[in-house]
Amino acid sequence: MRKQQPNLRRRTFFTPLLMPILGSIAALAFVAWVYSSISTTTVVLVRHAEKVIQAGDDPGLTPEGVLRAKALATMFSTAGVDALFASQFRRTKETLSPLSAATGKDIEQVDARDPVLLVDKIFSLHRGQLVIVAGHSNTIPELIQLLANIETPAIDESDYGSIYILTLPRFGEARLLQIGYPELASPRVGLP
Repeated sequence: MRKQQPNLRRRTFFTPLLMPILGSIAALAFVAWVYSSISTTTVVLVRHAEKVIQAGDDPGLTPEGVLRAKALATMFSTAGVDALFASQFRRTKETLSPLSAATGKDIEQVDARDPVLLVDKIFSLHRGQLVIVAGHSNTIPELIQLLANIETPAIDESDYGSIYILTLPRFGEARLLQIGYPELASPRVGLP
């Protein structure tokens, strides 16, 4: 009769450590996935501030428009802005200029005729962040539709005082909040 030999397979020293390490990596990956899944992207859309009338194809801002741009900077300079987007027109860049100076964020220029590219940039590069976009009365409703699938009425040509705040969770329903600027003080005309 043969004697049975005990199974002498040896475990390596690291085998008992392997399972906790793999478990920890899996847990960290799961937490990272959950965090990115629940992150909400916030997009603030503003129409450019008041522009000079009859000043050519690319007018700048009026004194009232400059005040509105400064008010926008005051409202959002401490909000943790991650990105600023403006169309190729001077008035949109001037609207974001004080906010850019206050936050140290550069203004990225996007083509007003290509809203899909802007939406792609927001979702691919700025998911879970705060993005501010200066647009136009005819581009903001289209951007809201593309970003959140929310129909908004046309913006009146005389309306410079509306701010549209979109919250875009990765899961769940997008929300739109429309607010106004604070009361603007009139600029002093004729004073240095």
